[in-house]
Amino acid sequence: MQNWRHLYATSYFSLSEKRLTNWQQQSELIVVHVRGLKMAELTPFAGSRLEVTDLTQAFGMLLQGRADIMLEDQLSAEAYLQQYQLPELTRVNLAPFAVCHVLSQELSHLAEPLQLLLQAIQN
Repeated sequence: MQNWRHLYATSYFSLSEKRLTNWQQQSELIVVHVRGLKMAELTPFAGSRLEVTDLTQAFGMLLQGRADIMLEDQLSAEAYLQQYQLPELTRVNLAPFAVCHVLSQELSHLAEPLQLLLQAIQN
């Protein structure tokens, strides 16, 4: 099996920089993230967790004031913000994590195209 690691970061977004200070200890905060984002699902915090199905819902909840903090991987969030030209949000990049792509022998012919695609995305 072949293995590639790519370093990403979880980004924490808010409309208020004050809310990002010690946010994990603030039980009154509502924290939204896209369902399935493991780093967000594994992040402990005292506030209420709200899972949504996509970035549109997550950013919408944040911008409407229905959530105080949004957790998302840095690359996805930046691409979304650029595409939709959303207002300036306070962002903190924390918790770098590695994403592994594991291919079986049967799919090894896809290793090089996958590596090239992932490098292009990171550049």
